[in-house]
Amino acid sequence: MVHRWPPCLAALLFSLSLAAPAGAARVYATAQEALVRHFPPPATTARKVAWLTRAQAEEVERRGGEPSRRVVPYYEAHQAGRLIGYAFVDDVIGRTEPITYLVALTPEAAVVGVDLLTFRESHGYEVERQSWRDQFHGRRLSPELHLGRAIDSISGATLSARAITRGIRRLLATAEVVLTSARRPQGPR
Repeated sequence: MVHRWPPCLAALLFSLSLAAPAGAARVYATAQEALVRHFPPPATTARKVAWLTRAQAEEVERRGGEPSRRVVPYYEAHQAGRLIGYAFVDDVIGRTEPITYLVALTPEAAVVGVDLLTFRESHGYEVERQSWRDQFHGRRLSPELHLGRAIDSISGATLSARAITRGIRRLLATAEVVLTSARRPQGPR
């Protein structure tokens, strides 16, 4: 005897089988692989941590439009004893799950590239498209750096695209406030 499922239950089970299983993650690259892609040998990278003062965190929030984290890990890239850039590994919440990405910057806080590291959502994975992430190349923090202005949205991935764009704004603000300002020569006092 063959057991038949009621049509509505069969349809539900079929649709659930198409969704990504809970906890499933698409892993695209490790942070180390992405760092090497943006800062190839003989460049070296060193992990550092920025401890933001309350004033710095408030300034990052003012410039970036997002609450700042007070402890921010980042990488410095050097080649031949010269600083060639920075990189941040960051997590943002897409619809309901974290999206892990890396953003590489020049010493002047312009985007070199954005790599998607891990995507955990069942929808919105279109942010994996290189053509979408290439929109950030060469961008600096500006009032236009928003989804729907300087950065095109993606139908079906709006929440993921918005989250990554906001995260990049926050990291560019962090780089400006904490990293590039620390390197600027101080004038006479």
